[in-house]
Amino acid sequence: MYVNSLLIFLVIKKKKKKLRKLKEAIRLFVFYMEVGKEISDYRPPETLAEQMAQFLKMKSAVISLSQAKPLPLPTLPEIKEANIVREMVSMFDKNKADKHRALKFRRERKVTALRICRREQFRRYNQLKKEKQEKKELMQWSRNVTRRTMKGGGTTRIMENTFSKKMQTNKPILPKLLYDLDVYTYGKPLWYFCVHQLSVKDRESVWDCLIYLANQLPTAIAVRLLEENRELLSKLQIKSLDELCQAIIETSEFPEATSLYLAAFMKERADHDLSRKEQFTAISEKYIAISTGLLSEIENDHLLAILVEIPCDIDKMSMLDIAIRFHLDSFLDFHRLSPLMLQMWNKYEYLDPKENFLQIERSNFQTLHTLITSPNRFYFSAIGRYFTQFFLYFFYVLFISWITYLRIYPFEKLTLQEEILWLANVGFILFQLVQLVIEGRHYFANLFNYCDLAIMCVWIALFIMRFLIPSRFQFTANTTNGELSHHYSVLKLEKKINSNYTTTYMLFWSLQCILVWTRLLGFFRRNTSTGVFFKMAMKMMTDIFSFLILLILFTAGFVLALYYIVSSDLRISHPDICTYDAQFRYELYSLAQSVLYIFQTLLGEQDWTTINERYNLDTGVICFSWYRSRLAQCVVALYSVVGTIILLNLLLALMASTYYAMKERARVESNFSRFQDTIDTARRHGLMSPPFNIVVIVVMAVVSILDNSIRVLTRGKYVLNANFWFPIRYSLNRDLIVTKNSSWRRSRKNKRIPSRLNTNVDNTGSVEVEMKTLTAVKSDEPILSTDQFAGADEAADVWQNANNTESGNFDYSTFFLNKKKKNENEASVRTPISSQNSDIQEANSGLFLSLKGRKCVENPFEKPDHCRYCRHYIGDKKGNINDYFELFQEYQIVDDADKDLMKKLLYRRTICPICFRPFTEGSKYHRWQVMLEVLSFYVFLLFIWIPLIIFLFIPALLDRFWAHVKVLQKPQSETTNALINADIDLEQIDFEYKEIVRSKLSTTTQKQINEGNSSFFGDELSIKG
Repeated sequence: MYVNSLLIFLVIKKKKKKLRKLKEAIRLFVFYMEVGKEISDYRPPETLAEQMAQFLKMKSAVISLSQAKPLPLPTLPEIKEANIVREMVSMFDKNKADKHRALKFRRERKVTALRICRREQFRRYNQLKKEKQEKKELMQWSRNVTRRTMKGGGTTRIMENTFSKKMQTNKPILPKLLYDLDVYTYGKPLWYFCVHQLSVKDRESVWDCLIYLANQLPTAIAVRLLEENRELLSKLQIKSLDELCQAIIETSEFPEATSLYLAAFMKERADHDLSRKEQFTAISEKYIAISTGLLSEIENDHLLAILVEIPCDIDKMSMLDIAIRFHLDSFLDFHRLSPLMLQMWNKYEYLDPKENFLQIERSNFQTLHTLITSPNRFYFSAIGRYFTQFFLYFFYVLFISWITYLRIYPFEKLTLQEEILWLANVGFILFQLVQLVIEGRHYFANLFNYCDLAIMCVWIALFIMRFLIPSRFQFTANTTNGELSHHYSVLKLEKKINSNYTTTYMLFWSLQCILVWTRLLGFFRRNTSTGVFFKMAMKMMTDIFSFLILLILFTAGFVLALYYIVSSDLRISHPDICTYDAQFRYELYSLAQSVLYIFQTLLGEQDWTTINERYNLDTGVICFSWYRSRLAQCVVALYSVVGTIILLNLLLALMASTYYAMKERARVESNFSRFQDTIDTARRHGLMSPPFNIVVIVVMAVVSILDNSIRVLTRGKYVLNANFWFPIRYSLNRDLIVTKNSSWRRSRKNKRIPSRLNTNVDNTGSVEVEMKTLTAVKSDEPILSTDQFAGADEAADVWQNANNTESGNFDYSTFFLNKKKKNENEASVRTPISSQNSDIQEANSGLFLSLKGRKCVENPFEKPDHCRYCRHYIGDKKGNINDYFELFQEYQIVDDADKDLMKKLLYRRTICPICFRPFTEGSKYHRWQVMLEVLSFYVFLLFIWIPLIIFLFIPALLDRFWAHVKVLQKPQSETTNALINADIDLEQIDFEYKEIVRSKLSTTTQKQINEGNSSFFGDELSIKG
């Protein structure tokens, strides 16, 4: 124990010493750079005396090593001797009897000077020895490199790095000690050291050290350190901060996502630093242009779809997550992302290479056709979940509105309609709770989920008041007369309906009506027009909140002024004091009434007779004098000017400016809303919406009992396989196997081999060779794989013998030699696939799922093992992007550069071996989640499929009719089709005029480039610049 503690102490001491040296190297580097700015022909010092003199001359350029206390500067020998003299003299004055110490003064002075001189000689000797050793090592290294270059015929990796360092002449040469830096040990302390020195004084040389550390540190650590010091670094030079961020992007493993995140960082800085908002916004847009420019290098849409979903090192977020989370609407306006959004919204087979991505929005008629022909693919697509949830919620709101129309109050008996409503409410609450459990903290990322939580809380409050805390009315009437009993029943009803209990119930119910109808706005967010108006309304709510603060400050003074003036005299309930007059319709004596009267004044609805003078004609008592009345009227009139004329018009102007600002960005905001809704819906769990989710939960309880029974009976070896009941048989892995087999059969079918040579020679002297076509193998027969044989010759012999069998020429020796091996490999011959793929296919095909670790009791949240996109069981298996590339050989062509880029980006990432979509461990589904989705689909098929077809039939029919009307309105389409087969006479073309047109086009294009107004290729130009 003592030895271990001692070793730990020594290691920590060694690291601290190394860190001290690194800080000293940075300090000297900064000093030399600052001195170099003042002295053009500056040369580093050779002696300690010169170094001390330079330190004293350039005090402002010296930085400290400690972040709390400044490091003391080295002193010259003369100053040190003077300090000793001063100390000795002062001590001699204090104690004159100490003559022995005073006699030692000269000897101390000589010893001190001798010690300093010896240290300087020793330092110079070691420096010369070290330089000689380094020069020797450099010469030896140069000879070794030359020897390797002459042998290998090229430069080594070390030489390439050396050349690249020499090419960077625009950057200063950092201390050599930093090049061999262990960034994982010393990177974070040195970062804090440099940031602290920047807080003392902004120096470019310190920025250079910080940029070098950002180049060496991993991206996640560099970004985290940047976030920790964002407030301090944002106050410094924007240019240096921009270079630091560019260094992080340049050395990042995933520069597309890193540049997008740093764009969000700059956008946040722009919101906090209003004086430099335009500069930060410009840098943010530049980083977005860098990200989109890198994405534009990917030619294939399928690979681009994989790229934007790859989780990066920054909080495991993908590019789409970063754009949605930080509201980067300009990035989502990138033209290459629109097909991805359409494909994700309309298709379940997101990355199927057999089909190209959608380029235009599908019509309602096409959606109805998919619903009728393929209800399984419709339900598990994003558009299917959207229409299902909207359909059920819309009729749920209509049913609540019908119950509200019936005016059912809590003191009445429970009816059948109300029982159905409360059953649907229980389903709504369970749906929100299950969704909260599945999504976790991501549930609160959606704004409309807060509205759902509010609806759920109000339903719980109403349920408690309706069933758990019934109302108690004590109203009795002892009478036998019929009219009196009817009168008393009416009084009893009025007492019940006007009670505080019923009024509170009305309050919650009315609030619920507002919430459930407001929640419908979330389903119209995708619409181009309504989505923009929703954004405008949310922005105006922010303006109204700011306006209310100003309004309250103005209104509070006028309310208190009016309340103080009127006192308690404006009452109509004291006729003994003031004569009651019918013109005085309102009272104004309490503070609440004063607030209400001022609010009516703000809206221009105040009653001026309320503050008129009042007096008693009989007694002559003056209740509210003429002077007080005019004073109150002046206060109200002044508030009318300030509140109604100034403040309300200011609010209207503010809302109008917000409207026009949002109108200019209508397309961008609408596109962002569509992306946000598409991603949220596509990643949401496919649980059936209320109220039919109750049926799913009940059936799931029965299935869980059956599943646990099977687990117990098999001693934890088997459970129910959710993929067996999944309605879609979609697997790109299976398509890969079919593609390999079909390509192999096609090569056998088209291949022709010579059977034998004929010795007959014709008159021309040529030899006739008989050619035989290989017979195609049937689909149900075993496929011979070359992996069974030792080489290509052996495989060719087997193929040759197979053809010789049909012609009667059979080689029995080859047959007996390969018969044993054929029997052993008969199972693998049919499907020549890897063991990993075979395990996955076997796990997804049977009724029962075999478990690796036997457990009689399952923890439902222990480990997810199903893909959230294709719902297949994958366990710990990982996909290979090369398998996905092989699928494109049959359908599309992929650039080799794109392949190499995807391989690099997916080197440490995980993709599904079935659908090839990237995922993380936290994004996978549990088996019970997939079973819930399967049961939800079958409930959808039984109860909702036919009504939803009827619901979408009329909109689809109108859409189809309008499409035909628009075709009839465009007769030029026939002319366009006619031009396809039209003959073009080249003799009628004026090539001279074409040259004039070409020059005009180039001139206009160059003019747009110079003005910077080109929207077609603006991003590309900015990146090139």
